[in-house]
Amino acid sequence: MKPRRSRRAVGAATLCASVLVMCGAGVAGPKVYPVHRTSPVVAVVGASIAWGEGASPGEGWADLLADRLGVQADVSADPGAGFVATGWRHGGPMSRLLPDLDLDRLHPALVLVQAGHNDIGTPLPDVTRRVTALFDAIREQTPHSVVGLISVFPTGDQPSAAARATDAAIVAAARAAWPGLIVFDPITGRWRFPRLTDGLHPTEEGHHWIAARLAGPLQGALDRGRTRGPEPMPSWPDLLNSTFGSTTVDSRQGQPFHRVVTAFS
Repeated sequence: MKPRRSRRAVGAATLCASVLVMCGAGVAGPKVYPVHRTSPVVAVVGASIAWGEGASPGEGWADLLADRLGVQADVSADPGAGFVATGWRHGGPMSRLLPDLDLDRLHPALVLVQAGHNDIGTPLPDVTRRVTALFDAIREQTPHSVVGLISVFPTGDQPSAAARATDAAIVAAARAAWPGLIVFDPITGRWRFPRLTDGLHPTEEGHHWIAARLAGPLQGALDRGRTRGPEPMPSWPDLLNSTFGSTTVDSRQGQPFHRVVTAFS
């Protein structure tokens, strides 16, 4: 079973604008200040359930959720991976899968992390450290995205003590690293959905159940973000000053202005 790296073309949906500033005598060339908006994409990094185990191609919860939200899906996942666990094909852990999403280029509207089951039994300080580092990396790359965590899926309906402890450590570390985090916790939420005979992975019907469970809160978060509107564009005098040698040139060059269209930053 290979790691899943799914890229549905974003094309024109990757929204980007730039301001070209006129140049005067003695100025080496025009300066372009890109204005990044979040793209209508849900970026998912995860393990086997994000990979779509138990579902037909295109019928995993990530694809179904994207359809419900009216966005594209971009998934980087490896069965067996976790925050610490490397996965069946050693595509993980999450920190190794994350760069494939190119978050700093894409600026997705939504980032979801699905992981934790494969870290059950791993020393909790190691798990906590890796969780913190992952969410710090997400913030560094796409600070204006809505970010969610889908924590530990237990095997069966009676989670073990180790599963509960791992779940609690992951959720606490993630919330500390990203205060606006949207948490979906299958253990404390007592999720019940159709599963395969292994007692862990959802059937195709189960994937539909998960997508429906996620869609409402995430749509609400995205809608609340849109009502905030964009940050104002810099004034023409400000841009012209930066072009003609103002002290603001060095401080701004290469630093894009951001339009905030999502709920949390």
